[in-house]
Amino acid sequence: MSIPVVVALMIIACLLIYFVFIELLKSFGGDVIPQAVIKEEKGIEFLQFPADIEKMTEFLISSIVRKVFEVYVKFDYKNATDDQLDEREWHSWQVSMLLKLYKFNQEFYIPKQNEVFPKSILDMNLKTLEDYINSLIIKYDNNVDISKSKDLLCSDVIWTTRDVSILFYYLSKYREL
Repeated sequence: MSIPVVVALMIIACLLIYFVFIELLKSFGGDVIPQAVIKEEKGIEFLQFPADIEKMTEFLISSIVRKVFEVYVKFDYKNATDDQLDEREWHSWQVSMLLKLYKFNQEFYIPKQNEVFPKSILDMNLKTLEDYINSLIIKYDNNVDISKSKDLLCSDVIWTTRDVSILFYYLSKYREL
C-alpha cells in the first residue's frame, strides 16, 4: 500500500473510534459537558490557590496586597508605553494574592487613581474590564500549578504589567460597578 492510502485509512479509523467513543459517552451520561470546559466557566468563586494562600486570613491577604501595590506604585507605570505594559514582570505568587483578595470579595481602595494607572487602563469600560479579569482567571486556572511552593511560584513570571494594573484597577472599582 502507498503512504497516502495508509494515512487515509488511519484517519478514517480515528474518526470511527472518535464517533464510537462519543456515542458511548452519550449512552452513559447524556450530553455531559467535558470537565475541561466546565473548568473555564467557573469563575473566581471556584478558583483554587496554593495551600499556604488558602490558609491565610482576609486581613493578611489584604496586608500583603497593600505591600505588592506599594511596589507597583514605586515602578511608576502611569506613563508606561504599551510595550512596557506587555512585559512579563510579575510572578504567580503576587497574582495569587490579588486574585485571592478578589475571591474574598474585598475592595481595595486606591486614592488618586489617575496618578497611578496608565490612561489606557483608566479608559477601559466595565465590559472590557470584566472580560479581561475573566481571561486572567482562566489563565491562572490553566497555567498556575497550585501545588508548587511559594519559591517556585515566585519564579513563575508569566504575568504582564498590564495584567497586574488591570487587576489592581478592577479591585478598586468592581464593588462600585
